[in-house]
Amino acid sequence: MPQRSRGEVPAPLRPPNVLFVFSDQQKNRAWQMNNPLISTPRLMQLAAQGTVVQNAVSQTPICSPYRAMLMSGQYPRTSGVLYNDLRLPANGDRLSEVTARVGYRNGYIGKWHINGSGNAIAPDRRHGFTGTWKGYEAMHNYSSGTAWYDEANRAVSLTRYRNYQEADEVVRFLNDHAANHADDPFFLVWSLGPPHNPYSDYHKTQPSPNFSHYRSLLNDPVNRPPNYAGGESLDSVAGYYTMCSGIDMALGQVLDRLDALGIADDTIVVYTSDHGDMLGSYGLKLKQKPWEESINIPFVIRYPGVVPAGQVSDLLLGSVDLMPTLLGLMGRASAIPSSVQGMDLSAALCGVPGAPERDALWIGVPVISSASTASARPAAAYTGVRTKRHTYASFKAGTVVAGYGSKGGYILHDNVNDPWQMENLVDKTGSEALQANLHDRLVAMNLEAGESSFTLPARPVSRGLYIKSR
Repeated sequence: MPQRSRGEVPAPLRPPNVLFVFSDQQKNRAWQMNNPLISTPRLMQLAAQGTVVQNAVSQTPICSPYRAMLMSGQYPRTSGVLYNDLRLPANGDRLSEVTARVGYRNGYIGKWHINGSGNAIAPDRRHGFTGTWKGYEAMHNYSSGTAWYDEANRAVSLTRYRNYQEADEVVRFLNDHAANHADDPFFLVWSLGPPHNPYSDYHKTQPSPNFSHYRSLLNDPVNRPPNYAGGESLDSVAGYYTMCSGIDMALGQVLDRLDALGIADDTIVVYTSDHGDMLGSYGLKLKQKPWEESINIPFVIRYPGVVPAGQVSDLLLGSVDLMPTLLGLMGRASAIPSSVQGMDLSAALCGVPGAPERDALWIGVPVISSASTASARPAAAYTGVRTKRHTYASFKAGTVVAGYGSKGGYILHDNVNDPWQMENLVDKTGSEALQANLHDRLVAMNLEAGESSFTLPARPVSRGLYIKSR
């Protein structure tokens, strides 16, 4: 059953529009607030006008599981989307099916990745997105080739860099809303492909700051993340930063149009990402890991007059919480399906006194049956707990994590005193009580997430047996 907020956000006199924007593989340290080297002025402007949630967590940091959690409010074991390229069936209770049921005009632009296969998504697999559809399952060509498939599943070619061509479609949707549907609220999702690799496919003609600017900065080790240890080249890091700045430029085009149409005050705008990217931290690549580079994502929300402006929040916000929280902000908490496992945190986001918050989040990459032959199977299964201060996680016994050389075992990090997670506190003198408490939480949260069958390695007895950050 979904957990609803005490002191729910009052239903607005006019249902707000919702623009939910998320990038692919952008860690929370990949925008200007958390890395001043990366130029994202429009996201900074959005942050000044809204609230930044610094403890937003991609609970299963893989593309398809995150998207399934967004649309279902359920943990991967419940939804069945445990790894990439699995289909989330429409069932009447997906987020966009609910918004359509309560009177919203839905639209989707960008990457879908919960169809299972095939880039042209059949209408009955679009989860209530019956209007504007410029979607595709999973493509990471940014400069040429197919852009998306339209409402009739006709292929449309890229004529400019993907970010900006998609932004044109978002603007077209907003113009149509203002001209023809001003009395009907909209729920529009814009799912960007960058900064997901290939990192070399950045916008070659992008104005400054561009690739050369970032590559030059990275020549100085002081400008590299303290936990960077190779594994991804500095060219890749510079390309990634360039794509983050390019996303910001496209976002600015959309924010300007909301202002010009006079609907910014009536629109909830969310900017976030599906998961992060290790990008060479500890010598590791990509996602699917329990460290902050992989699980901690940007989350900026603007809702004028409702969500406080200029606030930085330490609220714990997980992927399963997105669906109920959005519906709560829309004044539709009563429409949250009973199948939702996440928590409606809308009251906490709005600063309602006494509103409940989470004190811990389950994180994990579920164990997949050894009989599965899917190429998208995760390489390293783990489960863990992320609190406001600590990360505690256990890799499946027998798992080998590239760059560490340990089999199985635990990690424990103090993210306040050691924000780059350079020291593993497992079995360190003075950490025993903390570790015991977090271990008990992990056992309980595995049960909540449907992962009670996850075989935890033996409790730590010797530092040499367990994975350590370097």
